[in-house]
Amino acid sequence: MNASKMHMEYTNWIFIILICLTKASGQSDIVLIEGPQDRAVLSGQNAELTCHIDTISSADHLVQWIGNSGEQISINDRVTTTNPHHKYSISTEKSYNLGLQNVVLDDAGKYTCNDVLTGTPIGDLEPHLVVLKPALCPMSGTTSFIQNNTITFEWSVTYAGERDDSEKPTITWTLNGIEQTATPDETTPGVLKSRYTKSASSVDNQKELYCSLSVLNIQQHCSTRLNIQYPARKPTLFVDGNNIPDQAILQRTVGTNVQLKGESLANPTPTYTWQFRTTYDPNFGTEEFGDTKQINNIQFNQAGIYRCCASNYLNGYRECSELTIEVVEGGNPGLISRILKL
Repeated sequence: MNASKMHMEYTNWIFIILICLTKASGQSDIVLIEGPQDRAVLSGQNAELTCHIDTISSADHLVQWIGNSGEQISINDRVTTTNPHHKYSISTEKSYNLGLQNVVLDDAGKYTCNDVLTGTPIGDLEPHLVVLKPALCPMSGTTSFIQNNTITFEWSVTYAGERDDSEKPTITWTLNGIEQTATPDETTPGVLKSRYTKSASSVDNQKELYCSLSVLNIQQHCSTRLNIQYPARKPTLFVDGNNIPDQAILQRTVGTNVQLKGESLANPTPTYTWQFRTTYDPNFGTEEFGDTKQINNIQFNQAGIYRCCASNYLNGYRECSELTIEVVEGGNPGLISRILKL
């Protein structure tokens, strides 16, 4: 031990003895504003342990911080330890809160804010400092999966200093606010891992997967929006804005305008084609691209079967829906006169 450190420790103990001698009754008059409590902190950040004393009302007092290694850190507002340099400080705003700079896992554990005159922990609690070192967030803003592929994410945290099992960190997964089943793993003591696995489904497209790490006063989270890609589905048909069943038969008055539209659930957005054939023609004609087909001033030779198909790059084939339009004279232009399912 070097001479300067020996001199500092000697001075500290002389200071303690002198104050103790003034307290013949052995009673403490410490007035506590905010007592010690367990805290959590992320590795690399600063922490403050509370032991806030009313120094005006507490005329004669000795407040001593003992570190997790059993070494004395401070007496009242003075830091007495010299190792490590500048690690600790005593708050000037909230006497005698203990500040720790650039916390690491080795700083975790039990600390004591001790009333030297009574020999008891102030607030009847020796606070624990839980230090957490989470792995980088495993998720980004948006993550793409193909339908039926497996979604897998794993997050882990290294931690130390917990008082008991109630202060161990937990990792929770939610999908659009609904808690999900995940597999926890702490094969290595002090390292908590949590794995989320799910089969990619189109019903989860654009939902937010959220992962939350929490313990005591600390809560960290990361999230991603799921982009589930799936093949184009069989189109839903609309005629003049009305939903029409597949294979429906409609009547339209000659000379009226007719708008046909197909809508397919798909990701990515599908490509649409329309084809037409007369009732007596076995073959469909040229494809027209687009989800909407506009027929103005419909004539008798435009009566027949209209087919709408949808596909994207995930389709090995096209999904198609059909309807039949009969063109008749008279009636009310623009109205569906009948719908028949074949």
